[in-house]
Amino acid sequence: MCLTDVSPTALELPVWTQVEDVLQRTDEILLELSVYRGATLQIRDVSPLSSSSLSVSLNFTGSFST
Repeated sequence: MCLTDVSPTALELPVWTQVEDVLQRTDEILLELSVYRGATLQIRDVSPLSSSSLSVSLNFTGSFST
């Protein structure tokens, strides 16, 4: 059996199409990843949330009811 002669079935076609689209863009994706410098500075520039905006109330008795 030669794998180059294999075609997707009708059921497999949607997934095959999505994978084929990604595979066709591999060079572009790898280039984008190679020049990515991260977002460290942008993350550090975000001011921390105030404690008042993070108030959470937990009421857990150990059992759940519906």
